[in-house]
Amino acid sequence: MLPTVIHGWGTRWPSVGNSSWPSTTLRGWVNAAKRAERNTTGRDSGSDLSASERDELRRLRSKVAELELEKEILRKAAAYCAKEMGR
Repeated sequence: MLPTVIHGWGTRWPSVGNSSWPSTTLRGWVNAAKRAERNTTGRDSGSDLSASERDELRRLRSKVAELELEKEILRKAAAYCAKEMGR
């Protein structure tokens, strides 16, 4: 097993000191981890959006949450009905 190096963002990466891995592979992994961290922490989210776009994004996210709740309720209702009809 390869030794690991811990980077500042807490992700463990294999050490490539004497490895035959191409540097582009490691660079791709590091860039992917940085993008994932940015997306997770919310950093840079909305920085390029106008006020109206941010308002619309907020409204759409609220609508998505509402629809997901409705879908969950309908899923549970359908499961309940299917169970009752099977008796």
